[in-house]
Amino acid sequence: MLSRSRPNILFVIFFGWVFLLIRGAFAIRTDHCRDCGGVNRYKSIGSWIALVVLIFLILCVAAVFFQGDLG
Repeated sequence: MLSRSRPNILFVIFFGWVFLLIRGAFAIRTDHCRDCGGVNRYKSIGSWIALVVLIFLILCVAAVFFQGDLG
């Protein structure tokens, strides 16, 4: 068998929140106006917070990766 039928539970516990963070950072909400029928697409406050946290995590990983051997 080449692939597993289900994900490893430890992988989901430790890294599942990263996937939820990415999904939340790029989520777009849609509102429909009842009067004119117009469509308004926007990012919620939670999406902006998730995007900031995601950028911070990426910068931290990049800083550790590019830090090199200082000792």
